[in-house]
Amino acid sequence: MITLDQFLRQGDVSKEDLIRESGRYAGRRGVVQLRELCQLADGRSESTGESWTRLAIIDADLPVPQLQVWVEDDYGEPIFRLDLAYILSKIAIEYDGKRFHKTKEQRRRDEARRRWLRDRGWIVIVVTKERLRGQALMCLIQEIRDALAARRS
Repeated sequence: MITLDQFLRQGDVSKEDLIRESGRYAGRRGVVQLRELCQLADGRSESTGESWTRLAIIDADLPVPQLQVWVEDDYGEPIFRLDLAYILSKIAIEYDGKRFHKTKEQRRRDEARRRWLRDRGWIVIVVTKERLRGQALMCLIQEIRDALAARRS
């Protein structure tokens, strides 16, 4: 799915193109999974980390969050985007890759933004590459499950 997301993001192909082309491989090994992944692919994913996070959520049978969600300030002006979010539940999932979150200034801005969100009732879940495998991934999925359950009650 990660590669399919990137194809869609580059704009060279559409989701319909991917689905149609996957039909050329009918009967071949893995084509059923390919078709499923084509359905799930989304060009709004801005990094491989965001795609991996979304795939982990999907694999855990959790609801698929929206991508690149604009958050408005107290006056209704859009001020920043969340990587993934359950808008109605006010749950933000932010992927922190090393490329955009490595300097002290970037981390300071991230924390200020997250504090602003929490002050307005958002649950903020931070994902890093290390959280996308093994026991850490299971803990991440449970954190998302718990957040969704807390918002339902």
